[in-house]
Amino acid sequence: MSFVRFLRWVRGTVSFRVEGKFAERFLNLLSRSGIPVFQTRYTKEGFVAQTTVKKYFAIRPFARKTHVRVRIIERRGLPFLLRRWKRRKGLLVGVAAFLLLGWCRHGRPRRCWLPAALCAAVLAAEGALAVLGQQLV
Repeated sequence: MSFVRFLRWVRGTVSFRVEGKFAERFLNLLSRSGIPVFQTRYTKEGFVAQTTVKKYFAIRPFARKTHVRVRIIERRGLPFLLRRWKRRKGLLVGVAAFLLLGWCRHGRPRRCWLPAALCAAVLAAEGALAVLGQQLV
């Protein structure tokens, strides 16, 4: 992955479709105004292109001026991923606990950023859960 693609992923990109009679004029106005549009492809209905999330919101005046319809096809990148995972905090805590337990169970390396007391607490909690599980069965 190139550095430019990585930066686009971090900032987030929006793929959109432009439909209308003056789609070419719309793209020309975007390029003159400094709005980055990349991966532009021609289709039967008009054009398909990508831009950054922040610049997508600046497109609307140009769409109105040229009487074209702009539709979002796909959203990619870190901002959209974070929005999706924001509602699933419990899952992230579970993954972190799983990794921490695996780290502590297989022995701490000598130079570990994790305190020994925390590893001991995690292992004690694991033992308590095992005993509770046996009592339930």
